[in-house]
Amino acid sequence: MFIQDSTTITATPIKDTIFVPLYLNKNPEDISADSNSNISFDKYIIKILNDSFPYLKTQPSLFTDKAYIYAKDMPMQRREKTGPSDWIFGTILLIMFIVAILIKYASSSIFEFIKGCFSKQQISITVKDGSTINYLSLIPILLIFIPIVSLFLYIILKFYSIDVLIPYKGYLLYVIIIVSWIILYFLKILFIRFFGTVFRGKKISVFYIQNQLNFNSLMGFSLIIPMILLLYFDNYYQEIFIFIFLFLFGILYVIKLFRCFYLIINTFKFSSIYLFFYLCTIELLPILLIGKVLFFR
Repeated sequence: MFIQDSTTITATPIKDTIFVPLYLNKNPEDISADSNSNISFDKYIIKILNDSFPYLKTQPSLFTDKAYIYAKDMPMQRREKTGPSDWIFGTILLIMFIVAILIKYASSSIFEFIKGCFSKQQISITVKDGSTINYLSLIPILLIFIPIVSLFLYIILKFYSIDVLIPYKGYLLYVIIIVSWIILYFLKILFIRFFGTVFRGKKISVFYIQNQLNFNSLMGFSLIIPMILLLYFDNYYQEIFIFIFLFLFGILYVIKLFRCFYLIINTFKFSSIYLFFYLCTIELLPILLIGKVLFFR
């Protein structure tokens, strides 16, 4: 039989900071100083907690004021606004109102534009066999597609703190993005018309522009819901929805390019060398430049 000698047992000391909360690891001099002051126990605990822990991170809420630890004489602290700005909510509301009007009074035309994305017969009817462009398809582009994409660019600038390099802020920056996008969009259309005139392909340029307009209308309607989710989901998931938006935009953009090239090559037997030149200079180069500025600074 073995008898255990309790006096020989030694315990390895463990640092108290592993198990003991931070507010109990105060400097002894601070504790003695606080104990000598004439403050109540609850105020003493509040002081220790406020000194030991950072303030809680604010989240979007119906309430604008909040005191994190209760005390009758503790002043209310103004919460930082973390949700979208009021003008962003107004912009989304205006876009939804425009969508409702277009569906109510121009649903047949919108359906024809969307159907023309995948039907050569429908796009031939729309452009009257290549004689003219139906510029009514610019309405959903100017009022839905460009505002949605411009708002996404604005969110990207804010999310990656690129807007600090720009002297304009808020709604003014958003308006500048929209105006710039509209100018570039019309310059692109003019370049395609010029490109078609130089290479004696006016009919081809009409088909190509109309197919671009049809697809951009489709993209405008398709990106509304991802934009709303991006704006009004929790900030923790914002980056996830940014990549979802980019993924959906990229898929639609690639389908648009393939559809345009397939339509031109199979319908008009146009030179693939000219199309490749156009693809590199007008379609891919601007996207690569924008991506470099936003993500590879």
